[in-house]
Amino acid sequence: MRPTGGAAASLRALLGPRHVAARRRIALAPTATMTTPATTTIAPTLPPRFLTTTTAQAAATAQDRRANNNNNNHNIRVLVTGAAGQIGSDLVPFLARRLAPGAVLATDVRPPPPAAAPSPSSSSSSSPSSYQTAPLDCTDAAEFARLARHHKATHILHLAALLSARAEADPDLAIAVNSRGAEAALSAARHSGAAVLLPSTIGVYGLPLAEKLEAGDARALMGARTGGGGAAAAAAAAAAAAAAAGRRALPVSDDPAADPGRPRTLYGVTKAYAEGLGSWYARAHGVDFRALRLPGVLSASAPGGGTTDYCLHMLERAADAVAGLDATGAAGTGGGGSSAGAGAPPPYRCFVSEGVALPFMHASDTLEAMWGLLTAPRAALSRRVYNVGAVSASPREWAAAFGRAAAAAAAPPRHQQQQQQRRAEARPGGTRLRVNYAPDHRDAIARSWPAAVDFSAARRDWGFAPSVCGVDAMATRLLSELIERRRAAAGADAAVATAAERTGVAATASAAGSLSLSHGLSVGVAA
Repeated sequence: MRPTGGAAASLRALLGPRHVAARRRIALAPTATMTTPATTTIAPTLPPRFLTTTTAQAAATAQDRRANNNNNNHNIRVLVTGAAGQIGSDLVPFLARRLAPGAVLATDVRPPPPAAAPSPSSSSSSSPSSYQTAPLDCTDAAEFARLARHHKATHILHLAALLSARAEADPDLAIAVNSRGAEAALSAARHSGAAVLLPSTIGVYGLPLAEKLEAGDARALMGARTGGGGAAAAAAAAAAAAAAAGRRALPVSDDPAADPGRPRTLYGVTKAYAEGLGSWYARAHGVDFRALRLPGVLSASAPGGGTTDYCLHMLERAADAVAGLDATGAAGTGGGGSSAGAGAPPPYRCFVSEGVALPFMHASDTLEAMWGLLTAPRAALSRRVYNVGAVSASPREWAAAFGRAAAAAAAPPRHQQQQQQRRAEARPGGTRLRVNYAPDHRDAIARSWPAAVDFSAARRDWGFAPSVCGVDAMATRLLSELIERRRAAAGADAAVATAAERTGVAATASAAGSLSLSHGLSVGVAA
């Protein structure tokens, strides 16, 4: 029977230092007859003086690894979650080219392919290196920790998440993946000594002032409808809406002292929770936690279910227009012209209002940003969470930019350049994409996000500098990548068909062929 209350205090006072020394000798005694399995996890509440030798060694290893992460970039070993997703499918080969063979462990619910060709969005032209793959449900904390230990990970890049539109459609799954997954990643980092890099989102910004103004707008409109304010209420509503729009347009800061507001989407809520939890693990357990608040990420990979997927359809229309121009030599065919031809597709129906601007960046700059923050010395960082971005544009501006890019990409042979110039002068807007605007629930998501971000801290602290800047430059780059991907897919299909003819076997659609039909721009609003 253990003494309690005052009796326990009296006993401790009576025993004094000798009792403490005796307990210390017990804790440090050899453990030959008392073994601890390698997979055992010590409860967080267990005081250090009661740790066995095996656990103390594991804690020392984690501490040494944290120190090594802070001072040495030559022995990086990375565990990537969500490796088969929108950003992960480009990030894994990108990291594999920069790190030692086998230093990257790519994980996902469905294991990613064991090898990858260089991605069009990658800034590196070197040949890909090898990397390891493994299946992982990121909500399985025990398996997450086991893989981190087995791989001897120095860094965990936790990409697995449901993006904005999909999270709203399946909230239970979004909460499980986005929140429980972050908990498992941070717990694994605590016990393995790995650093954590989390892609977050501009969706964490709640724009509280705009939210209040919108509430006032709604009250004013209600008063106007019921005769409780008339013209004055309508004027107040218009003023409130204009003020809210102006607040959206201000670049938001990542200063830790600034209040980001309350996120208005589930995706933003779960990412704000992950940021807060990571900061707590950093303070309480010394975990090296870092996060990037990503804008819309644009690439020629598969879409990820984000709110800015409208860019996917615009880009594909532009690529279709280029194919039509290549085939006919007539500007404006294939759905890209300013007037509909006989075989032109119907106008694209955009689900975000034409004037709602959002920040974006190219996938290649996203990869470089992750690498820059991952390898930055901790002493150089003024905060744990950083904004990044490159351009800010609305659907209307993207439609015009893709139209101009399509016109330039479909330039005719040299002897027809004068005629092309006359056409361009007649239609200065270029090959216009026909777009109708039919906002749906995703428009409300877009309006809750800032139109621009301040990423000066990333420039100052670790040298972030986007290479693809300007709406036209980004539209041209994306269109070129998609056209290249389609041509490669068409060549693969042709090779399959030729081989089938030679062997007498019926040709079937290749995987590359299906990519040419279904894959275009990947807009992940990490937002």
